[in-house]
Amino acid sequence: MDLFRDRYERVGSGTKACCSHKIPEVPGADEMTFQVCLVGSDGFVLASDTKTAHHEGIRVTSHTPKIQIQGNLTWAVAGYDVADQASRILVEKMKLANDGNIEHLLESSGREAWERFSKDKPTERGTLTVAQAAPVRLWMLDVDSASRCTPVGDKVFAGDDRNSAVYFPEFYYKPNTKTTDLVFLAALTVLAAGHLNPTFVDGLEIAVGRNGKIEKLPKTEIARLENRSLAFHADVGDRLFHADNNSPIVQA
Repeated sequence: MDLFRDRYERVGSGTKACCSHKIPEVPGADEMTFQVCLVGSDGFVLASDTKTAHHEGIRVTSHTPKIQIQGNLTWAVAGYDVADQASRILVEKMKLANDGNIEHLLESSGREAWERFSKDKPTERGTLTVAQAAPVRLWMLDVDSASRCTPVGDKVFAGDDRNSAVYFPEFYYKPNTKTTDLVFLAALTVLAAGHLNPTFVDGLEIAVGRNGKIEKLPKTEIARLENRSLAFHADVGDRLFHADNNSPIVQA
């Protein structure tokens, strides 16, 4: 929608920060993304964009999945290549682990990735937004020299966390909402983030954890959510900018 593109050009990166997980903007690797995870009464919804950007003399963009599902766990990757490496290491560790200590696996994966791939590049960091299906739990893993895993209560943003799209879950999210109702809120948020920051954010994928299982939504459902999002904004625009004939201002 042009409404969002115009607003992004006006406000740019001057929107309010809402989260402490920030990724520094250093050219040479994945710079920005937008992700949100919402915990509901019966599970969780994890949504991410799919756009990646690399600098190879010129800026090259592409689309790739950022959400990984491994058994009872799913996570979304944000930041530089070290976060992707931490994701790959975590997959291998989960295949071998039998102690069930998720936080230990996450932190050890982050530290190993940092030591192997970013020790000499201290500004290149990343995050994994991690959700467990049963019991439902949510963490943020900062992939850096410390690689600490932080439990999160109900919702979290990663990537372009200054993006004004965070307004939607900050205003409308309720923890006791079912995942079937949270799906559109998560989709709306990611798609709006793309309109506000089209240089770095675009596309949509969603994983839903419910009844102990985690599944990604099919492309047909993603397309339906995209169309519903456009209709939502068109309706809001009509309500904002069409006069109310009963208003005393109009009557005057």
